[in-house]
Amino acid sequence: MSAVMVGSARHNEFGDISGGKPGDQLQASTPDYSGECSMQEWYMHPLGWVVVRAKTEEQRQKIAQDMEYICNNPNIGYDQPRDQSLYKAAKPYGFNASCVDTPCDTDCARAVRVCVLYAGIDCPDFYTATEVNVLKSTGQFDVLTESKYTDSPDYLLRGDILVTRAKGHTVVVLSDGQYAHKDAQKDADIYEITGNTVNMRTGPSTDWPVLQVLKKGEQVKGSSVKDGWLQGEAKGIWGYVSLKFLQAVSGQGFAITTGKVHMRTGAGIKNKSLCTVPKGTEIILTGEKRKVLLTTWYKTKYNGKTGWISGKYLT
Repeated sequence: MSAVMVGSARHNEFGDISGGKPGDQLQASTPDYSGECSMQEWYMHPLGWVVVRAKTEEQRQKIAQDMEYICNNPNIGYDQPRDQSLYKAAKPYGFNASCVDTPCDTDCARAVRVCVLYAGIDCPDFYTATEVNVLKSTGQFDVLTESKYTDSPDYLLRGDILVTRAKGHTVVVLSDGQYAHKDAQKDADIYEITGNTVNMRTGPSTDWPVLQVLKKGEQVKGSSVKDGWLQGEAKGIWGYVSLKFLQAVSGQGFAITTGKVHMRTGAGIKNKSLCTVPKGTEIILTGEKRKVLLTTWYKTKYNGKTGWISGKYLT
C-alpha cells in the first residue's frame, strides 16, 4: 500500500449513493479497506483536489482519528438520504464516532463535518460544493492550492482534508506524505533502533500497514510522538515507529509516565511540585539527569512547564 492513506464515506453496498440498509454492509476487516466507509491509498480525483488544513496539530490529529473511527465502525454506512443520521448518533458522544452503537449512515461531506466537530471546531452543515468556503470561514483552516499539495501526496499531513475542485467528493488524509516534515527535519532528533527487526508503519499502531523493516542500530529522525509512537524518517521514508524499540541518540528524547507523578522544581522529593502529570502521559526529556541517593531524576518538559521527574515513574 501507499505510504499515504485516506479515509472517506464512499458508497453504499450496491456501489450507489442511496438505498440499502443502515450501517456498513461491506466491512470485511479492521482496519477497513473495503467498506462503505473505508480507507484506501491516496489517488488523484478526476476533478482535482483542494487541500484544507487545520491550523493546529491537535486539530488535525483529531480529524484523522475520527475518520478512522468512522471507517472502522461497522455501524456507520453510506446513504445520502440518511446522511444526517451519523451526526445525530455521534452528537451525544461529542462526535466520537467510535461510540456509535446503532446502525446509521452518512455521506462524504457529512462524515468530514463530524470529524471537524470532534476536533472542537464549530461549523455549519456543508456539502462538497460549499465545503471549502464553510471550513475557511471558521478561521481554523488554511486552503492550499499549490500543485505540490494538490497533485501528489508527498507534502500532505495526517488530518488534511481533500475536497474536489467542483462538487464531487471529500476525504481525510490519514498518514503523512514523505516530504510533509521536510522543513522540520533540520531540527529533528536522532533515535536508534534497539530491536533486532522493527516495523515502520503508516500510522501510530500495529493496525497500520508496514512501510519498511528497520534493523538494530539503524537511525530514525523525528520530533513528535503520538500514542507512544515516534513520527519520523528513516532511509528516505516517513512513518511511525514504536518508542519501545527506540533510544535517543541526540537531542530531546521522549518518555511515558507509568503512574501519576509530580514534576518538581529540582531533582529530589524535597523540591516543590510544579504540577501533577497523569499516568500514561508522553513527556519530553531535555537530556539532563541527576542522581539523588539511589534514584535518577530527569529534567522534562510538559504542558509548558520544565521540571524534574523521578525515573521510577518513567519508561
